[in-house]
Amino acid sequence: MGSLIIVSGIHLFILPHHIIEGGMLGIGLLTSYMTPIPSGMAILTLSVPIYAFTWFYKRSLFWFNMIGVVFISLLLELIPDPELPVVISPLLSAWLGGLMIGTGIGILLLSNITTDGLDLLAHLFSLKTKINVGILIFLLDMLVIVGSMFVLSKTQIMLSLITISGIGLMTAIVTWKQKHS
Repeated sequence: MGSLIIVSGIHLFILPHHIIEGGMLGIGLLTSYMTPIPSGMAILTLSVPIYAFTWFYKRSLFWFNMIGVVFISLLLELIPDPELPVVISPLLSAWLGGLMIGTGIGILLLSNITTDGLDLLAHLFSLKTKINVGILIFLLDMLVIVGSMFVLSKTQIMLSLITISGIGLMTAIVTWKQKHS
């Protein structure tokens, strides 16, 4: 369910305006905007080192999270971009996309599933520090947006910041009472 919400948010609101989000999903989207490499393949490939680390550090998280990243990557490639009858403004698109993606990420995190390698790192760090995973994901997402400043326009950067704000807000809300084990 969470994976479908995330991919729907990306297809409906993020891709039409060439916005990115944070994490490996954002890096994968940025890669697909700049090269012929599909975003799903980029996400999967870039997440491998983090999953290898997880295999040795906390193997109990490895399998569900590997399934999560593979599923998201496949859905991004297999579900075609919809033809929308109404064009949504970029500002509203950024906000709605962020809220939708953040909700999906939060739902997956409640089951100890992440969508990509950077979210998995945030989840591991959250387990160790007891800092809310939504806050950690937001901080990592900010790093991705800062790194994209050399590629995206100022408008795309601002829209991407709005998107990750929505993602961070909804992820934090959905996971607020999550127990750290």
